Amino acid sequence: METINEFKGLWWLPTNSEKKIAGELRYSRTEDTTLELIGEFQEGDWLLDINDQRRYDIIHGALSDGKDVTIITSFPIDASYSTSCSFPIVKYLTPLVINGKHLQNLDERFLRRITISYDELSIWYRPDLIKQVVFSRKVIFAERNTERYELRFEIDPNTTFILSPKVDIKSDATSHKLIQYTNLIIEFIQPVDLQEAIRIIGGFNQFLSFATFSSVQCKEICFDYDGRADNHIYYHFSKEEYKPFLEHFRYLFTYDTIKDKFPTIIKKWYEDEDIIPIRSHLIQSLNRGGKFSSADFLVVVQAIDGYYKRFKKDGTKLYKILVELVKEFSDISCLELVKADFSRIVSSRDYYSHLLPVRKKKSILSWHELHALDFQLRKLLICCLLQFIGFDNTEINTICSKSCNEALDLKRKPKSPRDDSDVQEIKCDVIDTTYEHSAEYDINVDIET
Repeated sequence: METINEFKGLWWLPTNSEKKIAGELRYSRTEDTTLELIGEFQEGDWLLDINDQRRYDIIHGALSDGKDVTIITSFPIDASYSTSCSFPIVKYLTPLVINGKHLQNLDERFLRRITISYDELSIWYRPDLIKQVVFSRKVIFAERNTERYELRFEIDPNTTFILSPKVDIKSDATSHKLIQYTNLIIEFIQPVDLQEAIRIIGGFNQFLSFATFSSVQCKEICFDYDGRADNHIYYHFSKEEYKPFLEHFRYLFTYDTIKDKFPTIIKKWYEDEDIIPIRSHLIQSLNRGGKFSSADFLVVVQAIDGYYKRFKKDGTKLYKILVELVKEFSDISCLELVKADFSRIVSSRDYYSHLLPVRKKKSILSWHELHALDFQLRKLLICCLLQFIGFDNTEINTICSKSCNEALDLKRKPKSPRDDSDVQEIKCDVIDTTYEHSAEYDINVDIET
């Protein structure tokens, strides 16, 4: 069960520090962060309605443990008031909380060192700090000098990433428990503001999500300030239901797989800010729930179509895009698309996105056939993403061969020979598009995956 952090204290507006109101702040990774006040900052009618625009850009607080708190951009979501009582109970949604400092504005530069913990990072980079030595019996011990396993990478002239593995030892009268974990430490030569820090953390969340084939969320974000390292940033990067994904053999790649190129890859990851939204969409196209529908197929096709037009050659028809990409990745062993699939992809894309009559298109797939084709397209999209972040075909093959994720399985055995020398563009009217559609689909198939 996810831990819920509860903080009791006094709260006030920076413009009226004399009026302090008691309340409780609640935070967890799986629920919205809320502030419940016993009273309110302003006088008036506290029966909330849909037209209530009351919000506060900054709220300051002082907790019972002596720490200062800043709440950024809060707005009311619930209120109760009794005519026999002189004060209301008001609950606020608080998307961003700084536990450890009073901020006057969002542009204040105060962050020099941030430590972020992830469940998945402790698996993704896991040096052998806990060793086993066998003499007459087995003995387990932890490495004392963990600093020599720290890895430092320069992201830009002001920013350095450190992968920092540690071992905690918990003991009682009868046993010892060793816990190994890895944190990401971000150091800045010149301090940065909160928005810049969130951008950088979000970028690494995105990278780790791609590497692990999961939706990674920060477990904890701490920052150094005023001689203390136990200050926290509470922020939800995603509203998705979170469950740690710790099966390392199902990751797309781990640090050991790409360690020779990781300094180059992680630096390139942050170089071009314009591609961050595009890259985010491509990665989200790979994440899949437990059900499959025709909409999932359209998302992957659109991602491949948009990737090629944005980064290779704009104005290219989907059929030609598939021909060129399959040729480009012809030596990738897990990729099994053949020329007979291309017309099926184009026809199915046009049918489900534009709802064309079946008689106007041939080779439209549905049910399990559509799901099998979507499976092959996802592997092509994975190859595109790996190439996009800096891997060549040999390295892509190595990554795919070392991953046991089912998204890279070979489904067609024996593998169909690929001969694209005589492939011609499909002779039909193709409606070309790269934007999302809101049409209702005639066929919406649910298949347990």
